[in-house]
Amino acid sequence: YTYTCSGEGNDNCSPQTTGVGKQNGVSKTETKTIDGKQVTTVISSKVVDSTAPGNIRRVSYTEITNQLSNVPDSAQFLLAQASTLINTINTACPFFSVTNKPGGPQMKPTGGKLCDFTEEISAIQKMITDAQELVNQTSTINANEQTTQVGG
Repeated sequence: YTYTCSGEGNDNCSPQTTGVGKQNGVSKTETKTIDGKQVTTVISSKVVDSTAPGNIRRVSYTEITNQLSNVPDSAQFLLAQASTLINTINTACPFFSVTNKPGGPQMKPTGGKLCDFTEEISAIQKMITDAQELVNQTSTINANEQTTQVGG
């Protein structure tokens, strides 16, 4: 996933927040063992100049990309990634801007910081925690399931 940071005083993409040494052209790689697999996360940072091709807003910004490889296909891992993502959004607190179009979906507010949605973020974090607990309980039930027929 990728997010961008712009605006004077916005330090959401700072090296202190992302863990990447510099804001432009630098990557940080971490490897963890999850479900017996080596999962690699690469966090990279680059500055996009206001005059860069494709930059239609003509505003300089920092782009942070988190790339995962060799991800296990398990509910627990996917929930862990969802938790990491929502915590990253809450910590980095990126700005957003939405243009409402007539006849289309309308969003209020049309701009601000994602971390301003504290109630929504808290609800998402609780849903993830509840789902993780459910997966743990299901795994325990499945591990203790009887394999012999009852009354046979």
